[in-house]
Amino acid sequence: MTEEILDRTIVTPQALGYNSHMATRKSISEQLRAALKHSGVSRYEVAKQTTISESQLSRFANMKSQLSLDSVDKLAKYLKLELHPKNE
Repeated sequence: MTEEILDRTIVTPQALGYNSHMATRKSISEQLRAALKHSGVSRYEVAKQTTISESQLSRFANMKSQLSLDSVDKLAKYLKLELHPKNE
């Protein structure tokens, strides 16, 4: 797997036709972590701009916790990523 975010867009594995047994795409959390890391912006600055606490961002970045849906949305918007609903 590569570290790139295709077209700066987050898509669910299901939207690409993968099922839960096909682990060939990164999860939304993995994509957000990679985008956050590659943004070059400090967690302090991201926290200020998104209202997600710096400690919450740190726990998320270090895979110690997940973000709420609201926080995922805020972080994705800050990183200029788009969330797409899965296709059923």
